[in-house]
Amino acid sequence: MKLFFTILFASSSLFLYAQVFFSDSNTSGYYDSGLAFRTTPSLLKQAGPTGDKLPLAPKAFVDQDALEISWTSNTGGDWSALAIPPGFQFRNLSTTDTLGFWVYSLTVLAKAEMPLLFLEGAPSTTKSAKYPMADFFMEDLPAQVWTLVRIPLESIRSDAANSALDFNQIKAVIFGQGAADGNAHSLYVDQVAGYQSQSAASGSAPNNVAITNYPLHREITFDSPSSTPDFFGLVRNDTLRRLLTPRTESLYLDWPSDLNPGDYRITSYTPGFGLGSDGPLVSAPALPAFSESRLLDMTQEYTLRYFWDFRHPVSGLSRERNTSGEIVTIGGSGFGLMAWLVGVERGWLTREEVVDQLLLTLNFLEEADRFHGVWPHWMDGTTGSTIPFSALDNGGDLVETAFMAQALLTVRQYFDGDTPDEDSIRVRSTRIWEEIEWSWHQKPGTDFLTWHWSPDFNFDLNLPIRGYNEAQIVYILAAASPTFPVEETLYETGWIGSNYTNSQSRNGVTVPTGSRSGGPMFFAHYSYLGFDPRHWRDDYANYFERNQQHVDYQVAYSIENPENHTGYAEDVWGLTASDDPLVGYFAHEAEEAFDNGTLTPTAALASMPYSPEACLAALEAFYREYGEALFGPMGFYDAFNPSIGWTANTYLAIDQGPIVVMIENYRTGLLWDAFMKNPEIEPALLAVGFEPDSTTVSVRTPVLAEALHIFPNPSAGVINIEFPEDFKIQGEVTVEMYDAAGVLAFRQNLKAEARLRINLPPELNDGIYIVRTHSEKQSITQRIRVQK
Repeated sequence: MKLFFTILFASSSLFLYAQVFFSDSNTSGYYDSGLAFRTTPSLLKQAGPTGDKLPLAPKAFVDQDALEISWTSNTGGDWSALAIPPGFQFRNLSTTDTLGFWVYSLTVLAKAEMPLLFLEGAPSTTKSAKYPMADFFMEDLPAQVWTLVRIPLESIRSDAANSALDFNQIKAVIFGQGAADGNAHSLYVDQVAGYQSQSAASGSAPNNVAITNYPLHREITFDSPSSTPDFFGLVRNDTLRRLLTPRTESLYLDWPSDLNPGDYRITSYTPGFGLGSDGPLVSAPALPAFSESRLLDMTQEYTLRYFWDFRHPVSGLSRERNTSGEIVTIGGSGFGLMAWLVGVERGWLTREEVVDQLLLTLNFLEEADRFHGVWPHWMDGTTGSTIPFSALDNGGDLVETAFMAQALLTVRQYFDGDTPDEDSIRVRSTRIWEEIEWSWHQKPGTDFLTWHWSPDFNFDLNLPIRGYNEAQIVYILAAASPTFPVEETLYETGWIGSNYTNSQSRNGVTVPTGSRSGGPMFFAHYSYLGFDPRHWRDDYANYFERNQQHVDYQVAYSIENPENHTGYAEDVWGLTASDDPLVGYFAHEAEEAFDNGTLTPTAALASMPYSPEACLAALEAFYREYGEALFGPMGFYDAFNPSIGWTANTYLAIDQGPIVVMIENYRTGLLWDAFMKNPEIEPALLAVGFEPDSTTVSVRTPVLAEALHIFPNPSAGVINIEFPEDFKIQGEVTVEMYDAAGVLAFRQNLKAEARLRINLPPELNDGIYIVRTHSEKQSITQRIRVQK
């Protein structure tokens, strides 16, 4: 696979020669570094979660993003729109001769109606004099044409009114209130930069331009030559599509508006000066059709890049997130090792290169900080030294270690070749596994395992590992250890503990263990990347079926959408722990108190084995409806919130890993088969109270919402449920209706027929209801309004 990790996440703050204030946005709906202020009675359109950001325009000069400045200037009021470089960094305008930007208006904008323009910089909040933007126009701004504005900087630098401003440190280009005419105006602004106007675009064309087609996008990759211009311009069918920074980018995802073939070339480009020398013309065929295998291949291969292309160059372990630098995470790295196996099996990585890397990584894991065989949550990826996760957490983390041990046992079984290197992998994986002192984490006098131990703080963090959460694998492995096992009774006294089971339902779905909602969706992922729960059960659940119910609960909740969040639907769902636009990081789940409208792709995609129909529908919806903002160079970004137009620009190891692994378990059972071959696992399961489950795990054939016709809607007291002609259903069908609070309001069992007619009870109140129609192996949830 091509290496991208050194260049993927450079922002426009890394443009070296042009001094760029705005080129593109990393967020959806607003520019995170753009500020919008107003003083009444003037008006200025504002956006973003804090309400003081510049909104993005529905049209851009280059690519998808331009700034929208929509204002009404009234006497006594004021407004200002600040274009600030990403990360609120300074720009040096002391050596450039021109400030340029492109503007667009839907209607003719008269010179008298144009805003003022000024700069802000160091010292803090120092501002330049204000200059009418009209001074740089010979005539009015025409309608619906992108127009370049060129402002000579020397006249601003030499203005005595600006003597206090340090032009080496300019923070913002500001558009502000001009004439108070009381009228509404809008201006779109793109590509705000200082540059040398007389510097022709020059430099060699890029090398090895390649285009790969996917159902809705094309990936363009290239190698930058040693002599490069300030920018490359990506041109599609003779239209400038995007500016690329050749020193920081070598990959671009293009989302054409149609599926037709396209001709691409990459040219040199200087802002305000234009396109220069052409690169080679590369033709791309029409985009391929959607298919399950194509979407799954795309999702797995892209997501694998996080663990292979972006792996730490010394240890090979996985960074906590794409901005973590030296910080690697043990649990996420375990997920990454399992993802490497998928890469080998799918042919995206060679067995030899993964074996070579594994030998290096195993050596690092042997030498890194360990506390009674247990790794810390975070480490330095170069030195292996502990990086504290919190104030009292600078020692061993047993849960993170269990995720790595699950991976090492999987690796040990997968690499079964008769070669010295693969033999070494098996020997060293076994040695590392046997050095983990599980029993050390049973604090004296307790009947449970404790999450953390520190040589400085002992067990002071005092967090018992109790279910139901993501840590079931800890007790299984602790009982399986051939060297430091715990008593099998700890599974019952420690993991099960109390408050383990659940009997509460919502929308007709009961998740048997955990909270009513089942908790964040990752509870159904981490312990089951290797442990195959399909044909085992303890006294409380078959955990494959439990996790199916967890999916059912989330899908039904998304259909119910009690908080009326934008975007929630039968095929747009997924609540789990992830980055969050309002609080930074949050454990979302399908309950009102834990749902702020933020959805996380891994919640649905890593649930693929449990309910493939629901998860495949979510995959297609994420890609089709949100892909241009949500899908990036290493797969789907961590989270998005359609209600406020926010999309994360982050990737997290613990969210990316389960996507690759669990999709593969759905497709082939690869990781489940390898892990369950370990001779220690079955005896441990039997010892802690599991038994083989003779019931057949259900393979569902749900009725699609569009195939099942419920009418009339609204209903005055009668509903009809009509099945499609080619749908075969036998036996009984149960129809249940739940009110907005999730309380069962009506249930009726009927003989399965092509059309069911149901008289609703007269005491049923008017309102919105969730209708759940199901038989033994078929289920569908829909909304209906009762209005008598």
